[in-house]
Amino acid sequence: MAKANRTTSQDEIKSRIQQIDEILASGVESVTTAGTTTKINADSLRKERSQLRQQIRGGSRRRLFNSITTDGV
Repeated sequence: MAKANRTTSQDEIKSRIQQIDEILASGVESVTTAGTTTKINADSLRKERSQLRQQIRGGSRRRLFNSITTDGV
């Protein structure tokens, strides 16, 4: 699941997050089935999980801090 579309339900998104959490918790780096090896990219899974969590929260979040220039002028 590369990106969830707008019709994806909250339950489907939460289910996918749970799947990702289980994969990451397992520590498995690759799976071989019928002679075909699939490597698991933990960084990609973490990024997908972050994007899915953001969808559940409603998209973008407000910044807590603003940068301030203090050059003495």
